[in-house]
Amino acid sequence: MIGGNSVGKSCMLSRYINGHFPESINVTIGVGISIQILEVEAGVKVKLQILDTAGHELFWKAICYSLPQSSGCLLVFDLCSYNSFTYVKQRYTEVCDRVRPYTVLFVLVGHKCDRKDQEVNQEEVEEFASELGVPYIEASARTVLSVMDLTLWQYQFRVIMLGDSTVGKSSMLKRYTEDLFLECINQTVGVDFYVHFLEVEPGVRVKLQFWDTAGQERFRSVTRSYYRNSVGGLLVFDLGNRKSFENVQQWYAEVCERVQPYTVLFVLVGHKSDRVKAGERAVDRTEAERLASQLGAPYIEASAKTGHNVKEAFELLTRRVYQGIKCGEIQLRDGWDGVKSSAPTAQILQRIQNSEAAEKNKSCAC
Repeated sequence: MIGGNSVGKSCMLSRYINGHFPESINVTIGVGISIQILEVEAGVKVKLQILDTAGHELFWKAICYSLPQSSGCLLVFDLCSYNSFTYVKQRYTEVCDRVRPYTVLFVLVGHKCDRKDQEVNQEEVEEFASELGVPYIEASARTVLSVMDLTLWQYQFRVIMLGDSTVGKSSMLKRYTEDLFLECINQTVGVDFYVHFLEVEPGVRVKLQFWDTAGQERFRSVTRSYYRNSVGGLLVFDLGNRKSFENVQQWYAEVCERVQPYTVLFVLVGHKSDRVKAGERAVDRTEAERLASQLGAPYIEASAKTGHNVKEAFELLTRRVYQGIKCGEIQLRDGWDGVKSSAPTAQILQRIQNSEAAEKNKSCAC
C-alpha cells in the first residue's frame, strides 16, 4: 500500500483485516505487515501479505527495498487532499522504475469518500487512472464502503489453541486450514497465526482467526497475552501422553482466570487417535469425557495424521460460539476482539432476533 501520510492506509487495513474502524491509530513507521486469506474462487485460496508503508518521506528509501518483491499495489490518496493525489502520481512512476523487470498491477483508491469536504475532482482522477490503465475505486474505512465485501464474512471469531508442547496443535491447524500433514513440523515459537472461513448456516460466513500457542513454559508469558481476546479455545492433549491430559485443567484455569469479564467456550480434543489402534492409548475415553463434562465442554478424538475428526473438532467449536451469540451467552463488546462483525450492531441484533423468532414459530407450529 502506497500513499502519503494520514491518507488512511492503516485504517483501510484495519477495516479489511479486523472488521472495525479505529478512531485513533498509531502512525506507521517504515513498513507494517498484515496477513489475510481470500478465496478467489471455489477451492482456490490466496494468502495475502499486505505491506502497509509509511507516508513520511524519510522512510521512502527503506520502503523501496520491498517494492521488487510485490505483485500488486494499492495507490491510496485522500479525496480531501489534492496534495495526496499529486503524491501518488509521483510515486506510481517511481514504483514502476523500482520493480523492473518485474510487473506490478495497480489499483487507484480515493479514500475517505464519506466526507463532504473533498478537494479532488473525480473526472481528473478517472482520467489519470485511464491513462495508467488501472482500475479506480472510491472507499471509506469509516463506513466500510468498497473496502470489503460484506458477503465475505459476517463474523470474525478468534480461537486459541491450548495444550502442552508436541500434542499436535500445529499439525491439527495445518490439516484443517491447508489439508496437509507434515511428519516433521517446527515447534511453535511464541504464537503462530492461521485464518480459515466457515459457513455456519446459509448466508452466514465466519472468519476464523487461530492463535497457535507454544506449549513450552518459557513462552507462557507471551501466549497469556492472547487469552483475553479469544472467544473459543481448543484444549488439546495427546492420547498417548497422560501428562498432557493431566495438564488440561491447568490450561483451562489459566485462560478462565485471564478472560474475565468475557466468555470463552471450549472443546476438549484427544489428539493422535491413530495411536489408539497401535495400542498406545494412555487416556481412557470415559475418563476424558468425564473431564470434558466437568469443564462444560464437548469431547472429541481426532488425528491430524489421518484427518479423522479434525474438521469436525474445529467446526464443533465454531458452531458452539455462533450459537452462544444467538442465545446471548456471548456478547459483542467494544474493545474486545474475541468476536467482531462486518455489519453494524443493529443489523446483527436484527438478524439474531429474526432467527430466534423463526425458531419460536417452528416450535409453535409443532
